[in-house]
Amino acid sequence: MADNTAENLPDNVSELSSFSDSSDEGKRIEEVLPIAEEEADKPAYNDEDLDTLVGFIRNMIYLFDYDSNDFNDEVAEVIKLWLIDVNYPLMFIYYDGDLLSASLSFPKCTFNDLMYFMREPDQLFNVIERFHDDLMFGTLHNDIEGSLLVTLEQVYGPLMLSNTEWSDDVKSHVLAAYNTFMTFLTDIHHKLSGFTLLYVPREGSDMNVQEVVLNRATIKRLEAVVIEWTSQIRSTINDTQHSVPNDLICPSDEYDFWIYRHEILCAIQSQFKNINIQHILEILDLAQSLYTKPLRDVLNELMKEIEVAESNIPFLKLLVDPCFAIRSLDNEDDLCSQLIYVMHIIRFIGEDSSHLRQDECITKLFLYLSNEIVSCCRQSIDIEKILSGSPLYGIEVCNIKINCCESYKIIYEEMIEHFKDTFTWKLEYAVIFNRIDAFMQRLYDTLEICHAMTIFGKHSGSDAYKNYRFSCNNAEMYEDKCNQVEAIFATGIEKIQTVSGSILDINNKEWYTSIAHFREMLKNLDDIIENLLSNVFLVADNLEEKINVLITILNFYKRDGIRESFMRKISEIWNAFKDELTSLSKTVSSGINHYPTLFPKKSGQYALLRIKFERISRLKDLLERCRFFPQCSESDEILTLFESCEKQVKVALKTCNDLWIKSVSADLGSWYHRNLICRSQIRPGLLECHIERRMLVIFEEAYHFKVSGAVVPSTIDMDRNDHIKLTFDNVIRIILYFNNVISSISDKERLFFKPMIQQTERKLEPLRGKLTWEEDLGEYIDTFVTNVKDLLDIIQVYKKENTRISNWMESIYNILLFKLKHDKGQQLPDFLNDIKNQKRSSISELVRVYSELSKHIFRIFETLGSNIRKMGESWAQYVQKIDRLLKAAVFNSSLNTLENILTALQKESAPILCIELILNKHGITYQPSLESIETALKRLPSEVTSIIKIIPSMCQRFQIDSDGSFYEDFLQDSRFKTIETNIHKHINHTIEELCAFREKWNVFRPFWSINRKAFIDKFKLSSMTSEAFQKNNEKFEELLNQLATQRDSTICKCVEIDALKLKFAITNHIHDWQIKYIEYLKCVSYGRIIGK
Repeated sequence: MADNTAENLPDNVSELSSFSDSSDEGKRIEEVLPIAEEEADKPAYNDEDLDTLVGFIRNMIYLFDYDSNDFNDEVAEVIKLWLIDVNYPLMFIYYDGDLLSASLSFPKCTFNDLMYFMREPDQLFNVIERFHDDLMFGTLHNDIEGSLLVTLEQVYGPLMLSNTEWSDDVKSHVLAAYNTFMTFLTDIHHKLSGFTLLYVPREGSDMNVQEVVLNRATIKRLEAVVIEWTSQIRSTINDTQHSVPNDLICPSDEYDFWIYRHEILCAIQSQFKNINIQHILEILDLAQSLYTKPLRDVLNELMKEIEVAESNIPFLKLLVDPCFAIRSLDNEDDLCSQLIYVMHIIRFIGEDSSHLRQDECITKLFLYLSNEIVSCCRQSIDIEKILSGSPLYGIEVCNIKINCCESYKIIYEEMIEHFKDTFTWKLEYAVIFNRIDAFMQRLYDTLEICHAMTIFGKHSGSDAYKNYRFSCNNAEMYEDKCNQVEAIFATGIEKIQTVSGSILDINNKEWYTSIAHFREMLKNLDDIIENLLSNVFLVADNLEEKINVLITILNFYKRDGIRESFMRKISEIWNAFKDELTSLSKTVSSGINHYPTLFPKKSGQYALLRIKFERISRLKDLLERCRFFPQCSESDEILTLFESCEKQVKVALKTCNDLWIKSVSADLGSWYHRNLICRSQIRPGLLECHIERRMLVIFEEAYHFKVSGAVVPSTIDMDRNDHIKLTFDNVIRIILYFNNVISSISDKERLFFKPMIQQTERKLEPLRGKLTWEEDLGEYIDTFVTNVKDLLDIIQVYKKENTRISNWMESIYNILLFKLKHDKGQQLPDFLNDIKNQKRSSISELVRVYSELSKHIFRIFETLGSNIRKMGESWAQYVQKIDRLLKAAVFNSSLNTLENILTALQKESAPILCIELILNKHGITYQPSLESIETALKRLPSEVTSIIKIIPSMCQRFQIDSDGSFYEDFLQDSRFKTIETNIHKHINHTIEELCAFREKWNVFRPFWSINRKAFIDKFKLSSMTSEAFQKNNEKFEELLNQLATQRDSTICKCVEIDALKLKFAITNHIHDWQIKYIEYLKCVSYGRIIGK
């Protein structure tokens, strides 16, 4: 066999062996070259062949509960991919749940069975007819141990027993190992199914007992099997563990356990009736094996356990239905009755059962009943519903279940106490109720969570505020803090929801960590609320705000950690209320010296005291309405103090009212007969209201006393109060209207409007001499107001038009009649034309402004109307004043224009005129001439005065006498004369400098004034040497250079002189002289040459 194994080793294993045999193994280095994998050829199937192969595989599917209708397109696509791609050697078809599925790798889901299809690497199905022969397929199911057991027992076992090639030693070892493995495999396989099956070897079953006894190796192997049997049976007998989840064993579970135990034990007993087992025992008995006695002892124990099971089953069955009925009871009384019934059954079992009467068994039965109660309560509590937002449901159901558990404990204690003389049981109380107590603690934890949800969470049925609203400063910040508390609590509830399955699971120890974290979170929330309460009370300005704070966060009072702080704040509010009572009492005792600004003194003091008391009463009512607040020990004492203060305040209010009644004057009736207005003695020209001021104060006092609920004396007619006030308001309105109109004008203007003012006063005369405070002013008031309004309209027109007149006067002040341009010098015609155009524009502007002024003055004239005749000299003086303003404006504009002219004449850097200096038959002259320039400049002041000459005065327009015309007055004005003198002086100086500049050019005068022909003829008579000739020629060049250095243009004061034409003419004259001179030189030179 070893040789066959060596032959079947792969080639690479033998290569490794050869390497390991080499002595220089460490020196050899083998280079491994990567071998490129050749891509396998993909089979070329047409669609028809591919569908045929898919149909073959579909018909080959053999799975449990397979239906051809379960075949789907996804499976067909996977089959096609497997047929086409030869890189996948395996394909699996199986049920994933109820869906038929296919995959090219081993499935990861659970399955009952699957079918596999396998082919050789790179195998192609080219011949469709041989597909079934070339394809390997089969099925697998999930019972791996069972398959392996059947295969070993039915295939390999017989082969091992019949093998004749092995030596006895090898065969003995193989069979011993085979028996050990089969015993282990048989035990573990059937243990998974819930029963014990003994492995019975087939060795020696076909031989006589005497023959087998002679084979010691066989006896040893059989003894080993018997030892395993003994161990298995003993293990089964000792196995009293229940396979109940969470270790909550109930009476029904105990009954099922004994039924199961009875079946298992009886099954083991029935196996020993098997012929093969009896044959093995006979062989070992004959061989006097030491291991048969322990086996039979175990079998005797097995029989006793069967008897115990048969005895216990009927008694335990009595508990099944009553305990099952517990799960269907909701009423607490019915549950208690059922528990009493079940406990009496347990008492009966303890009396009559031979095996369950021991204290340990009775303790277990009560423990199982406790588990039944825990399981029943746990199943009836929907913890997910509670945590999802039903805390009230959770509180209700948890309290019911806690009462059930408490009732169970009470019933148990009463029963034990009642039968203590009959039974001598020594039951373990802690063992019985340990799970009940643990479950009750979990219920208390749930109650704590539910109570916290009603306090901190916004859930259905919760008492928590849906929205927190504070009325103090920083209210938004405190509301956000409350919302933050809710958010933190919501996060904590979400964490509890993640471990909700462990809340009622008393065997789950992780819950203790979760509830500890939850309680730590609640403690932090308590700290936040306490700090919030303290901070809000610090910024709350009054008791109302503090009470609002407590009402807003009243729900948090339910927390034990907050209750003490909440009680302190309630006590603080009552003490603050007490302080206000004490303060009010002291104020009443010392007397009220203050009163509101808008109130009269007496009624103000009365109203202030009443307001303070009403506020105290409102606070008392507010505190009494807060019945939901916890009771404060100091409240009764403070309410008694309030009653005492109330009596004191009522006495003080009556005293204040009586003192005022005594102070009312007896002359009240005579005050109604006064006239309404009178002239002011302090401010002449104005009017005053002629009323007794004390009457208004009395009526004001009476009104406030009456509103405050106090007594008003009968001498005060409150019906007249409204009439007097209305009349007073109307009179004041007229007086203020009139006085405002008069005060808006100056004393001089009052003289101007004197006729109109007197006319208005005559219309208001009934108020001053006829009407009294007893009469109704309603029908006259509109007339009086209209009269004053007429005066106001006249004054407003006057002021508005005067403002516009002033604006137009200012515009005249800013007008320049014409302006000399400084940016560039002008030719004289252009200069005169520009002045002419500006002058025309200025005249047009002055005419327009003059027309506007006339319109505004005429509008005032029209407004005054017939009053002009009454005004006398006032109107003439007004127009003359306007005339003086107009004269001053025109003079200022003209003087500004003359100043501008003088400045232009003085400014040398910016000439206003441009002239040329030329050479003609008269010599060097200016073009235009100096006379025309002088005349034009000296006419500038006349141009200004000519504009003034055409402007008439306003007095002339309105036919009012005036002193003289603007033109004549302006000519006599000293400022005009001074400026005009300066202008002429600058013009004369400019002309002088122009003449001086012209004289500078006379140094070149010989060139154009001497006769060239006569001078040359005279020059020929003189004998000139060459040196003299050269010297004269150089002189010509020097004169030309000197001329070139002269500038083309020069500014002389306000005139720019262009000398370019003069320079050109002089240059031409010099060149002509030079040419004549050179021609003479040539003649002299030729003559001398010819003479030689």
